[in-house]
Amino acid sequence: MEIIIPDTNMMAILPQIILCIGACLVLLLGVFVHGMRKWIGYISFFTCMLALISVFMSWDMNITAFSGMITINYFTNAFSAIILMSSALICLVTRDDVDEHKIGEFFSIALMSTLGMLVMASSLNLMVIFLGLEIMSIGLYVMISLNRARIRSLEAGMKYFLLGAFSSGFFLYGISLTYGATGSFDLARIAQYLQANNLLGDPLMMAGLGLLLIGFGFKVALVPFHMWSPDVYQGSPAPITAFIATGPKAAAFAAFARVFIDTFGGLHLDWSNVLFWICILSMVGGNLMALIQTDIKRMLAFSSISHAGYIIMAIIAGPVLMTSDPTAAPASIIYYVMVYALTNITAFTIIHVFESREGKNLKVDDFAGFGFRYPLLAVSMSISMLSMAGFPLTGGFIGKFQVFSAAVDAGYVVLTIIAVITTVISVYYYLGVMVKMYFSDAEQELEDVYVSKSTWATILITSTGLILLGVIPSILADVVKGLFHIIL
Repeated sequence: MEIIIPDTNMMAILPQIILCIGACLVLLLGVFVHGMRKWIGYISFFTCMLALISVFMSWDMNITAFSGMITINYFTNAFSAIILMSSALICLVTRDDVDEHKIGEFFSIALMSTLGMLVMASSLNLMVIFLGLEIMSIGLYVMISLNRARIRSLEAGMKYFLLGAFSSGFFLYGISLTYGATGSFDLARIAQYLQANNLLGDPLMMAGLGLLLIGFGFKVALVPFHMWSPDVYQGSPAPITAFIATGPKAAAFAAFARVFIDTFGGLHLDWSNVLFWICILSMVGGNLMALIQTDIKRMLAFSSISHAGYIIMAIIAGPVLMTSDPTAAPASIIYYVMVYALTNITAFTIIHVFESREGKNLKVDDFAGFGFRYPLLAVSMSISMLSMAGFPLTGGFIGKFQVFSAAVDAGYVVLTIIAVITTVISVYYYLGVMVKMYFSDAEQELEDVYVSKSTWATILITSTGLILLGVIPSILADVVKGLFHIIL
């Protein structure tokens, strides 16, 4: 009998191993070592940073492991870095705000959910993508609903759970139909099969693609699969909303791009027209709905739908650019997702500061008078809003420019024009927050707010990052990489 030794390159999953060990450690400390509970947030932060260092250790690698199920390359490492950076900063923000008796469970779940995101971002197998998706999602369901005294959080968690389970069913059925059409779960083998066999218009393959699209569309909140987003954003505590809006979106877009650009690029004619209209609906619908929102979280939820539409432009353009400039679409997606993560962490961290004071969800009108009463927080919020709107000298401008350029180079001029028009529309509600802060008076006297050192550090890092990404984007990447090489 032939004995096959499996390919177990532990270096390929070193960040996941570190996160798993860290999750077990903080859980045990939270349960058995009560005196360590106040340090669990910091331990979780350093666990993410250690995993991030391990990502940079393999930055220049281009390998596959575990029988081709996991890949390590620039694309994987870039998304892994974004995910770990986001999770680390969220750990800093939530360090002092979790119930002492649940702090171990909370941060353990956060680290395990981050592990699932890394699995999604690095996978070359549809079943492993699904495994990462479920590890990530189950953690999110629990984190949203962990505070059982908060009715809105319980409602948001239940909605997200039910719709998430429903979308997972679609996704898994899509995997099954794809396997039926191609005979494999492996993305590389599926791509090879599609090159050797013409499956354009094949009903089984089309059904599989459609169901996979539904599954991904739910996770990144594309119209018409966005119905969970406003309620979950509004009902969750602000740091959890920031967690949902950053790492999981990055992981989902990483898998989305890899599956549809690299694997199903040969079927571009089958899925691009559908995704084209979904992209338009997301950009137009998200921005128009954001215009009429009074709750700041719901406004940002609908704006996130439009941002997902902008990123989808690069995914649509990806297969067209594979022959002329194969790195253009993936690079623009990576950059946009990185900027989007920083803007959301900045905005929701500031929202969290004031929500903690008010004890309620913030309305846009509640920001009246903040500009002169809380100048540093107002400046950081302004940077976030300007970046989301795509103003020059912010990361958001460069992100939009790269995505729009990729779409134009691929011939999607009409789509780009619509994207520019919707971007102009978004300026109204983003600047509306700034107008409230600087040109409106508060209805009642504004009290002092407490901002912890770790929260200040998070706001400073994300705000500075947005400016640097808008002014010297290429230099920043070189500096960050150089610093890690010095550390290593």
